[in-house]
Parts: sequence; structure tokens; C-alpha cells
Amino acid sequence: MQVKVLEFDEEASFFTSLMKNHENDSHYLPSRAFRKTSSDFYDRYLNEVLIGIRTEDLSDNTQGYNNFNRTIEPRLKKKSVSDKINIITFFGDRDIDLNQLLSFEDINLLADFEQRYNDHLVSLPFTLKFREDTYNATEILNDIRKSYSDFVSTLRTTNLLGYVPAYVSHRELENFIRLYLDTASTVSTPLGTLNYVPLLIDCKNSLPDKFKRSLAKLRQLKLKYLEEGIYLSYYGFGLGTPRVSEKKQINTTLAREFLLSFLGFDIIGGSHTRIKGGGGGNSFDEKAAGIFARDDFSYHLQRVGRRDYDRVKPTNFADQTEYLSGLSKSMQTNRDLAKSELRCRKDAFEYVESYR
Repeated sequence: MQVKVLEFDEEASFFTSLMKNHENDSHYLPSRAFRKTSSDFYDRYLNEVLIGIRTEDLSDNTQGYNNFNRTIEPRLKKKSVSDKINIITFFGDRDIDLNQLLSFEDINLLADFEQRYNDHLVSLPFTLKFREDTYNATEILNDIRKSYSDFVSTLRTTNLLGYVPAYVSHRELENFIRLYLDTASTVSTPLGTLNYVPLLIDCKNSLPDKFKRSLAKLRQLKLKYLEEGIYLSYYGFGLGTPRVSEKKQINTTLAREFLLSFLGFDIIGGSHTRIKGGGGGNSFDEKAAGIFARDDFSYHLQRVGRRDYDRVKPTNFADQTEYLSGLSKSMQTNRDLAKSELRCRKDAFEYVESYR
């Protein structure tokens, strides 16, 4: 995997880079990421691969383990896009400890997957236990610190995304980032060669005020470490899409998760951790959906046919990625363009400015 930082506008916190794998699949960042859907979206954003692990999948349960062992590779193949850049994340259910998860021998398939298919981004596996209110930042930090070094030594990849929970206090965030500095690779940038530290920022279960403080702190830390010769690459994970609503008469809502691209984030994910499948949709012929518009960076309520509803998210993410890619290319000759683009959209500009 090759990553090259091309340009950045520190005032807008918009960092543009180019990521390319050995199969010559390349993506400009910032970019959206989402799970695999229909083939016409395969190269229009980065592909997220999420694999949940339950207690019954562990080797202590012979029947469950044998079933998991038999199906894990087909599941990886099914959820991945061949020859494209995939972001692979294993996560454990709420009753699984991190040490159980990282010692689970099938996690070693991560290394095999990299070697046999194509190079990709691999997230440090985490457990949903971390998101419990009873689990605090110190406990999460200690759990990762105990297991991280041994786990890293089993992988051949230099693109391991360190886990950073955005839902802890903003004062704790730098403690997590420091855990991953020693395993940094290098990246070419306009400032010369810098250390490269890719991070998964878990944005799930964050209270609005706490999340806002965390985002502001992450932006500050990105600029701070840049001055120290380190490029922190942020993958926003578990982000929700702001909703429109007929019932609540919300016809327009700002695409706040998309605007993370103007707050220092390199990849903005759209998939969510699910151990068991959710329920199906309703039987109405039409459903209300939020359609992204570039002219104001917002989602606008629109009724779509039931058959088209499942294509709304990937269509929105593909459009956002196309816009971001064009902006990244243009910034190489006009580094102030990101700032100009924001200023043309009052609500988006004020939202981003509120994090400074």
C-alpha cells in the first residue's frame, strides 16, 4: 500500500492524499467508505469489511468455533471487493474481552488475507465492551496496551489502524494516539517524509457535546503532530448519517458526517457494527430518504421508490467521494480552494468553524 500526502490547507483542515495498492487501485482522500453493495459502486468509495465475533465463535465452543472456522474465509471474500482497497475490521461482542479476541487464532487470517488477495487497511480489532458505560478510558487503554505489541508482531502489514475511542473524554485522546507512534511507517508529504500513523476513530455512542470536544481535540492533535513530523491519518468509524423526517418536518439537515473531511479526517465510514441482522423495511411503495446536495452540503427529504431506497446511501457516498476527489485534484494548484468551498456554504462553514 502506498500513501502520499499531496496538499493540505491547515486553516480548513482539509488534507488531500493519494492511496494506491499493488493492484493499482487508487483513491484520493478524503473519501467516503461503505460496505459492499451492488457492483456499480465497487470503485466509487472505499470498501468496509466488518466481521463480528461472538462468544460461541471462540475455540472454547467446539461447534460454534468449527462453524466460524469453516465460514470465515468465504465471509471475508463475500464482503471484500477483489483487487480493490478494503478496510477490514474484526470486532467482538460485548461479552468478549480484548485479550480473548486478539488471541483468537482465526484473527491470524488477517495476515493470510493480505498476502493472498491484495494489500488493504486493517483495523486493530476491538470489543463492543469498550462502548459500555461501565468501561472507562483507563480500562480501555490498559487492555490495548497489554495486547497491542504482541498482536502487531503477528501481522505483515504496515497499515494497521490503531483504535481510538472518540467517546472518551477529549483529555484522554492523546494517550491512545501515543500507543501507536512506535509502529509508524513513513509517508511522502509537501513537508518531506513524515512518520505515518493511521487511526480508527470510533465515533459510536458519543454524546453530542462530548463528541464535539473530541473532534475539536483531534483536529488540534493532527496539526500538533504534523509540526512534530508525524501524519495522523483518521478513519471515522461508526458514523451515523443525519436524518430527514416527514413526521418531524425535517426537510433538510446538514451532512455533518461528510463535513469531517474539512476537520482533518481522511476516510469517513458509513457502516455499523452488527452482530445479528436487523429487521426488514416496511411494505410502503415509497419511503422518505435524504438525498445529498453539493450546493449546500446537506441532505434533502425526498420520497423514493422502495426498490431505490437501498441505493440512497451508496449513491450519496459515491457523490460525496466524487466531489472530494475533484476538490483534492484541484487543490494541487489552488491550496485555498477547500476554504473557498466552505465559505460558499454558510451553514457548513459555520459548523466547521465551531470546532476551531
